[in-house]
Formats: sequence, structure tokens, C-alpha cells
Amino acid sequence: MIQFRCKIWPTSFDGRRYGFRPPFPVPIPVPLIFGAPFAPGIGVPFGGPALSRAPLGGVGAPLGGIGAPLGGVGAPLGGVGAPLGGGVPAVAAPVGGAVGAPVAAATPAVAASVGPVATPAIAGSTGGAVAGSTQGQTVAKDSLCVTCSGSTTVRIRVQSNGLPRFCPNAPALFSEQNIDFAVNFNPDVSVNSPNQNPTTASALSSIVCNINIEGSAPSASNLVSYGTSLLNTVAGVSVDGVAILNVNSANSIDPFYPPVGATAETVDTCLGHPNINNIYHYHIGSGCALNPPSSAISACAMTSCISSIASYAISLYSSYRALTVIGIAKDGHVIYGPYDSTGTQVTSGFDMCNGMFYDSIGNYAYFATQTFPYITGCFGPGNYPSFSQAVMIAK
Repeated sequence: MIQFRCKIWPTSFDGRRYGFRPPFPVPIPVPLIFGAPFAPGIGVPFGGPALSRAPLGGVGAPLGGIGAPLGGVGAPLGGVGAPLGGGVPAVAAPVGGAVGAPVAAATPAVAASVGPVATPAIAGSTGGAVAGSTQGQTVAKDSLCVTCSGSTTVRIRVQSNGLPRFCPNAPALFSEQNIDFAVNFNPDVSVNSPNQNPTTASALSSIVCNINIEGSAPSASNLVSYGTSLLNTVAGVSVDGVAILNVNSANSIDPFYPPVGATAETVDTCLGHPNINNIYHYHIGSGCALNPPSSAISACAMTSCISSIASYAISLYSSYRALTVIGIAKDGHVIYGPYDSTGTQVTSGFDMCNGMFYDSIGNYAYFATQTFPYITGCFGPGNYPSFSQAVMIAK
């Protein structure tokens, strides 16, 4: 059972600006809590049918919407929540009961912990095992909590234990994590003032081929990390709670199409795998985050996935040919799938960080693409340098 433990949007939040489809809780100034069962098609938005194909819990539950209630589960979330970005502590609200029921306070119900909840979330056979369990059959629990607060400047806090909503085919151990950060949501940025502005191939390479480049965020994001130091290479979090790591492999090269002499990384058909710190993660957009498989999956190498991982990644979004939220970057900008609001695949127009100003009012976001850096290679906006791949490799 996946449990999205708390979710609050301030009255100033207008989801329509970012591709979230109504209904969403504006201008209701009270916390809204939901939990979406772990099964495809269960989560539905508050007050109506699934109008968004960008789930943050249960297929069809939009990032700004509400999932299905947990149906009688009424255990509290663990007492007093942690302060939100240095703000006032918020009392964690109980899960269960009627969706949208008032809680103890109208302040964000930040989870005291994103550790295991009371019901199993993932069960199945993996190539490896969840750390702390026996090899083979495993049972794990995934947790995700997203809270928003503020008026003029909206703060978003993301807390996840990093476990997926499906049973991975992992070649090694993976374990629960403590992913926890707060950031200004959709901070104002300008195409005329890029955060990244390399003018040579070597300067470009030092940015997009640097696994640690997203350890910090631009000052406008006001990133505050509460999680573990092992997550310095995390670029963002997917809508299923799985970490999106920096695009590079551990030796700062393309994980799927490495230079001659290097070995491509091994992933499953959801395009995830664990790293040396046991963090199951994505480097490339995964449709499994939107529509988690309900049965065991295979290693990519055992299927047609391996013939072209980049093309295969795009194919997983065949049912989501619209502007679809697939995650949030650690700089506060939204991550969308590979299609824009017209249903056209995004193949150009993005900068060196894989972001672009995508609408008429100047919103900046990252898009999943089938070219490096796939999701995000740095925190943008960046410039639009033009260097050949051969020059980049030579540098």
C-alpha cells in the first residue's frame, strides 16, 4: 500500500499555471490529506474523475489533487512534524477518514518521518533484495510526503524514503533513504540571466559531466536540506517518490551511452537501479512512475529495452501525450514528461540543463528527453552552447 501522507497547497497556489488540471484545492485554506492504494488506476483527484495524467500517488492523482482515502486506516502520522524550512512546526494530521476533513491546524502537516508505514507497499521477487531483508522474496513500504506553505513565495517540502511503487528487478541491494528538502517552488528566473553560461566545450563538460553539480541549488531556490549527505547527487524526486539522480554515472559519464571503452549501467525495464549507496533511482524519465507495473519486471538487458534505452524511455509515455508532471527538481522547478501542452514530443528548444521557458508567462521547467542529459544535467536556466559530441569527448 502506498501512502501519500500529507499534502497541502496554499491559497496562492494556482495549479493551472504549471500544467496541473483542476480540480485542485484552491482557495481552501486547510490541510488536505490522502492516501492512494498501490494499484494502477486507484488514485483519483479530489472532487472529480482523474483529470490529470500526472500522478503523485495512484495513477490519475494529479500533483495538485487528492488521491483516494485509505479506507479506515486512522493511525496518526507520528506526532509533531518537523519545521518547514525553518518555519513553525506543524502538527501531523491523521491519515484516513473523509478526504479534505479539517485537521488540528491549518499549517502544513509535515511528516515527522518518512520511514515505513503500517502496511506493505511492494512485494515480489527481485534480482537483488531490499537491504535488511533476505534474498529473493521481499516486502517493503514506500512513503512520500509533499507539503506547501507561504503566500507570496510558495515553499514546497518533499520527503520520501525513496522506495518505488513497484517491485524492481535490481541487480544489487537497495534500501530506504531519508530524502527531505524544502525549496522555493518555481522560483523566478530569466533567460537573460542564466545560472549556467559556459563559452567553451571544456567549461560545458565541467558542468554537465559533473555528478556533483547539483549538490547545491541557485540562491533563488533557497534550498534547505534535512536529509542525509548521501543524497548530494540527487537532482530531484519523481512523482512516485523515487530519487532522480544527476544524469551522470559514478565516473561522470553518460550511464546509457558511455564513451568507447566504458560500460553502460544496468537498469530494469522501469529504467531504475541502485547505486553504491543502495539508492534506487532514475537517470532518465520512467513511465513506471506514472503507471507502476503490478507484476514482476525484467532486467532491461533481457528485453527490447536494451536495443535503444532512450527510445524505449519515450515509449513508456505513450499514454501521456500531454504536459504531464513527472517530478520536482531540487531547485524548485517542475519536471515534465516528454510532451508539451499540444501533445508534441519535446525534441528541441531546451537549454544545456534540459530546461526551457515553456509558456507565454515565462515559467521554466525541465523536460524528459531521449537525448543527454535526459531529465536535468544542471540547475538552469543555462545557455545554448553548440559543440559537437566529438569535441566534448575529446575534452
